Amino acid sequence: MARCDACGFDWQAMPEELIEEIGGFGPAYRSCITSGLDVEDAEVIVRTRPSPEIWSAVEYTAHMRDVAHFYVARIERVVAEDRPTMVAADFASMVDTRSYRDQDVAAVLDELDGLALAAARRLESLTEVEWARVGIGSEGGERTVLVLARRLAHDGHHHLGDVGQVLRHVRNRR
Repeated sequence: MARCDACGFDWQAMPEELIEEIGGFGPAYRSCITSGLDVEDAEVIVRTRPSPEIWSAVEYTAHMRDVAHFYVARIERVVAEDRPTMVAADFASMVDTRSYRDQDVAAVLDELDGLALAAARRLESLTEVEWARVGIGSEGGERTVLVLARRLAHDGHHHLGDVGQVLRHVRNRR
């Protein structure tokens, strides 16, 4: 698959493109969440789910913050260790167990921005050999640093679209 059917992410993106995309998550999410919001309505709108099974804007953003943390840790392990075995995360349960909906929106945006910038700087420092280093996924498949970076970039790209869609839906209902 060259492009994600749902969001258009290019699965063949090269390191320079990934670094730029990942490094821009903070400003992109902040702009998406804050543009066009009345201060009085903002807290309600970013916490409102369009339906019980679809997350709110703050939940998607907090999820993305934790996804960034997860992939940064994975990339660090693959660069530092010889073929480490990586454990999967149960991201779906974190929305409730970590109370994403109740988190401070500004803090979540700041944390995402910091993690995304740190990830971009770290990726920028990698050599060609490090980009090709391999870790073993929880199901046994190999994951290069390039693949991990693409997954991080895809999640951020995809969920930014989710945030925008949720906010449009919630605003239109008000």
